[in-house]
Order: sequence, then structure tokens, then C-alpha cells
Amino acid sequence: MGTGAIDAMLGQGVTATNSIAATPFYRFSLGTPQAISIRADNPAADPYIYIYDGQGTLIAENDDYDGLNARVDFTDPLPAGAYCIAMRSLSDDTQPVTVSVLGYDAEAAMREMFATGEASPPIGGPYPITDLGVLQTSLIIDQTVGSDAVWLSFSVPADGLLVIDAIEISDSDPVIHLYDALGRFIDFNDDAGDTLNSQLTVRTSPGTYMLGVSQYSDDYSGVIRLALQRYVPAQ
Repeated sequence: MGTGAIDAMLGQGVTATNSIAATPFYRFSLGTPQAISIRADNPAADPYIYIYDGQGTLIAENDDYDGLNARVDFTDPLPAGAYCIAMRSLSDDTQPVTVSVLGYDAEAAMREMFATGEASPPIGGPYPITDLGVLQTSLIIDQTVGSDAVWLSFSVPADGLLVIDAIEISDSDPVIHLYDALGRFIDFNDDAGDTLNSQLTVRTSPGTYMLGVSQYSDDYSGVIRLALQRYVPAQ
């Protein structure tokens, strides 16, 4: 990624694209302490990245941060000095992988977490959330989903059992994430019952819930059918 310090280029980011078989290592240096993000993108290669400091000490590693892509965020500034990115492929090491080093942006990082389902957006915040209202018994809707997660909120009025199905209608591989109103993770599913469809079955208490619906990868951008069914104990 060059022989000089990359500090001045972190705003736009420094990138390189090669196969892991051809280029398993990248080196870069920082002239001053910097908070940075390091990414390796191409799910066909399923990259795994390791970050070493100038003394050869492993300081971070990651696999499958976003789907099969890898990412490490250094939210606390790394000291000035030399660093090495080492990679291996868990799939096809001849596939091109784009490696990026860019300045860490906390606000952008949160938006990306909402988009990937790694966290739920706050109710009442600027991130779009569709309110489905009170789930009395069942609800079925079709939702077009692209590369970013679509967020839905709903509430349940009493204790019960909730079953959520996300079914492919066209060009889809659904993934679903469920959180409570405060953003506490409840459950996640992909590929239920040996299919590309997803399903969650959870016990719920009265309150509001956040459902994130996304595609497994950027290769899909079609319609997902969501079915929410609430069951209550027999009286």
C-alpha cells in the first residue's frame, strides 16, 4: 500500500485489489496515531484477516464481519508505526479481494451496523423504521430488500410465542435479526430447515420489538415475504 505514511489518505481510504494467493500480505505505516478501519471484501473468497504491529505481534483478527467479508475497526487510535495485514482464504484464494484501510468514522460505522443487522437503529432516530403497530395474531407482508437491512417495529400486548418466517418470493436469500426496543439482541436466523428461508421462534413479553430483514449478500435484491404469528397460552 506504499512505503510512506498513509495518514493523509485515510479520508478517502487506501485500497488494493489482488487475489490472496498472489498477495497474502500488505504493509502500511502511520505517521501519527490514527483510528482506522481495515476491510477485506469479496464473499467468494471468504477472507480472514490478521493485523500485526511492527514487532510482529498479532493485535486483531476477523472473519465474517459482514456476511463473508472481514473487517477490523480500531476505534482507539493506533500508535504511529508500521503494520502488516495478513490474509488467508476460507474459500477460493484465486478470487480478487479488495483490501481497504480508511479512517474510522463512528457515525458511518453505526449506520453500517444498522444496514447489516449487527445492531438495531434507535426508535425515533433518523434511520428509517416501518411501524407495523400491535401484532394481535398474525401479519403477512411482502418487502423488497436490497443490500441494506430493512427495519420494522411491532409490539405485542401480552406474553406469548412469536414465530417469524422470511420466505423467498423472488431473487432473495433472507436473513432476519430480532432485537427488543432498547436494542438488546434476541435472536438471528439464516437458512432454516435446509432452505434459503429464515425462521425464528421466540417467547415474548409485552413490549416493542425490532425486526431487521436483509439479504445474505449483495447478489440478491428481490422480494421477501414476512409472516409474523403470535400464539398465546390457552385459557
